[in-house]
Amino acid sequence: MFTSLKYIGASYGIIQKSEPIANVYYMENLQKYRTANDSLAHSSHFQVNASNGEHPKLRPNSSYIKRPSNCSDCFKHNFDYVILNKKICDVKGDNSVELFLFILTIHNNIKQRTMIRDTWLSVSKNNTSDIRYVFLLGNSMDKAMNQKAIEEAAIFNDILMEDFTDSYQNLTHKTIMGLKYVSNYCKQTKYVLKTDDDMWINIPALQGLLKTDGYKLNTAVGGSCSQIAFPIRDTASKWYASYSKYPGRTYPGFCSGTGYVLSVNVAQKVFEISKDVPFFHLEDVYVAMCVRKLRFKLVRFRGFTIPWEDSDPCELKSDKVITSHRVPPIFLKAIWETKC
Repeated sequence: MFTSLKYIGASYGIIQKSEPIANVYYMENLQKYRTANDSLAHSSHFQVNASNGEHPKLRPNSSYIKRPSNCSDCFKHNFDYVILNKKICDVKGDNSVELFLFILTIHNNIKQRTMIRDTWLSVSKNNTSDIRYVFLLGNSMDKAMNQKAIEEAAIFNDILMEDFTDSYQNLTHKTIMGLKYVSNYCKQTKYVLKTDDDMWINIPALQGLLKTDGYKLNTAVGGSCSQIAFPIRDTASKWYASYSKYPGRTYPGFCSGTGYVLSVNVAQKVFEISKDVPFFHLEDVYVAMCVRKLRFKLVRFRGFTIPWEDSDPCELKSDKVITSHRVPPIFLKAIWETKC
């Protein structure tokens, strides 16, 4: 039997081995870590009960200028590349790309990118295997951070950057940036995974899923998907959606942005249709809007967004787990180095 990851953290100086699993020191420090690195995570931006958190002064009002549900060529994603590598998906001879991952990140998360490269992304063999990937950035207001990103890209050749402002409110632009890259430079891949830099991705398990259930993605997006969700109307929430931005009482369902998978055909079609779907700041909800406009489906797959905190590493490396969210870099290392 293997030890919970909470105990494995002890060998990395997180907690003492003799301390209980609910150790206050551990929990406080883990929460601080999550808070500091939560700029990309937004798997809970809906509420089960639509009335919870609804501000009485922010209920529907006919005087609001409301976001239309459809438009014609209204969403312009026409930003210039600051960093571009067109050759990430290039292959030689009869080789092919089975899976392309685009990973949303922020400038400061150098440690996360480094650990991901050294662990679950190592199967890409520096973007030479049938698994390819890229990290996505917007433009930082800090010129020094932009320069560091350029230098990092020169070393690893695995970063794309466009000149929109890198912020939580612009995550939709970052996702469309990834879909645009797939459409222009990675058409030869079979499948695409969108994910974030605080994730454990079990690529062998994902490959197994795609072999058995990949056909379902011909006209669908798959992952930890809900068929219906309610917008959060609490102005204090990170996932607040005003009635002017989203007048509807329910979202059209969505697949958690922590990790969802598409066929390359669907990825291209979502990018193409996005110009006719008005901008919305929650990227996974926005992608679901595009999916609905295409009359495609959302497919719920088991193994996505599995909690890691009370799991042993071998379970996280088994075919039962495909993605796990908010995993600190030090625990990625623990998972990766565990022999099962």
